[in-house]
Amino acid sequence: MLNSNQDIIQPIFSFLSQEEAFALRSTCKAFNIAATSNQIMMPFLNRLKAIDNKVCVLAPNDVNTSWCYEHFIREFNRIVKRQTKETAFFLNVDLDYIETQQIQIEINKLRSLHNNIEKNKIQLGLIEEIHETLDRLNIALIKTRVNLNNTQLNLSNLGITRIPESLFKLPEYQTYLKNLETMHLYNNLLQTLPEEIGRCKSLKDLLCFNNQIQTLPESLGLCQALERLWCQQNSLQTLPNSLSNCQKLHTLGLSKNQFQVLPEFLTKCQSLQDLGLDFNYLQSLPEFLGNLPALKTLACSTNALQSLPRSLGNSKTLTLLAIGNNRLRSLPESLGDCQALQKLYCGRNQLQFLPESLGRCQALSHLFCSENELRTLPESLGNCTALESIFCADNQLQTLPKSLGNCPLRSLSCSGNYLINLPNEIRTKFDVQWFNKTIKNQKSSQAHFQKIKLAMLAAVFINIALTTSIFALSGGFAFSMIASLGITTTLFWLYHCRSIIKIAFTRHGLSEKAIFFEDMRICDNLLHHLTKKFSTNTVLAFVRPLRNMERNIFRTEAEISPELIQFKQFEIATFKKLAPLKGEAREQAKAFAFKKAKKKFPPF
Repeated sequence: MLNSNQDIIQPIFSFLSQEEAFALRSTCKAFNIAATSNQIMMPFLNRLKAIDNKVCVLAPNDVNTSWCYEHFIREFNRIVKRQTKETAFFLNVDLDYIETQQIQIEINKLRSLHNNIEKNKIQLGLIEEIHETLDRLNIALIKTRVNLNNTQLNLSNLGITRIPESLFKLPEYQTYLKNLETMHLYNNLLQTLPEEIGRCKSLKDLLCFNNQIQTLPESLGLCQALERLWCQQNSLQTLPNSLSNCQKLHTLGLSKNQFQVLPEFLTKCQSLQDLGLDFNYLQSLPEFLGNLPALKTLACSTNALQSLPRSLGNSKTLTLLAIGNNRLRSLPESLGDCQALQKLYCGRNQLQFLPESLGRCQALSHLFCSENELRTLPESLGNCTALESIFCADNQLQTLPKSLGNCPLRSLSCSGNYLINLPNEIRTKFDVQWFNKTIKNQKSSQAHFQKIKLAMLAAVFINIALTTSIFALSGGFAFSMIASLGITTTLFWLYHCRSIIKIAFTRHGLSEKAIFFEDMRICDNLLHHLTKKFSTNTVLAFVRPLRNMERNIFRTEAEISPELIQFKQFEIATFKKLAPLKGEAREQAKAFAFKKAKKKFPPF
């Protein structure tokens, strides 16, 4: 700790040039004991303030005589660190694609200054000179995108590290900036936005996502015409309170930042419609969100939410609620009062049940609740007359409510559960007559069939007459998502359906031998052994079943044929060789390797 004025003043000489050090010595001698270190250090803090307006030059009320010196050292090092990153970027990145003489001059100047810097001997005058050079370089880059006859400024993907304050003071830009309506600043290396941005009175759209911005300027509140503010993928922890003055703001994107709480002033943003908060550190949402009269979209997936505010039920305009990948154990019953809710994303949580009140959401069309701990779905869902899609995979469901038969379902995904059967009310939605009628339309048979995912149910539960319909499908068709529906016996008739080239039988109770196609997934079952008779063209069938062996599902290793083990070893060695390859070269090499495998391991 520095104790005396002399101890405080002496170290500052290392940051100054010889002339500045001599002047400081003379000043200290003239003032003698009358001056404090705070008074002597203040001019140097003012010089740092000129470089970065975030430097504080006013000492707290009760400070010791070393406050200014310690503050100067801290801010000096921060500015040097930032300048070092900016300088390294411009000296290492090829900017030849921008052919302007001014840019080349400034880069050469920057390189000259960089070469003169000796380790631990950066002086105050030098960082001032680097600051001015970086300002001129960024202005030169920005000028390449300026069109004085346009109301849009697109600086995206330009590689700028700052927007200099001096840019807003250029006489020829005053009218242009005043009339500017759209500013694109995304995909750059900005650490802050200038306070002078408040001069853009007509600014409606500000897109500054994918930068390194830590704070937004208070002057942003002067842009009262602002409607859309996109700040995703930065380092923001808070917002300026002045933003509440932007009464026209209706879109606010804050995803992929560092927010832990939301500022209360957002309750004053009465026009806010779309609020994006994904990938932050929020543990709770404020109650005022449900009272925003225009809120339509609330996206706050991938946070640390443990509960939702009951006030969400007050929102009469909310159409999309995305709360996936959090720590939610339950949803509030008030959610049923969201009469306009159309899409609910609540997957990847710890939900054990969904509220019965969801049945009151008459507009609900898409429900995504996969990867939870659900044991049942609410019967009231049958009242949702617009419900078209339900994704409830990877839960603990043993049955589905019969009332779902009242819904116009087009897509149902329920793999990864404990389902043994489906209610007749649901099965009748996927009957043979409807399927036969659909595939007669040659133009839409395959696309429509995949869209409604009929294959997930039809091959398991409907009449075997379905095989005649499958024959009618032209070309190869991927019969997918036949998973976790309680299949315990192999459907041998599928073996004769040559139009099927891929099929998945994951997570069932399969205990018998299975048929093989080019790509067959029967992992995560209860298989004890594999049949020794399989198609001559389906050696690849080994790839998926072997996962059962890896998870020790087979009874004994003796029941596994030696040829199967050899093929597995050959497969591992082949994929190691293919690892460095990419794209088309990898696919060609893979096809050759599999062709070689068929010759090396013929059917036994």
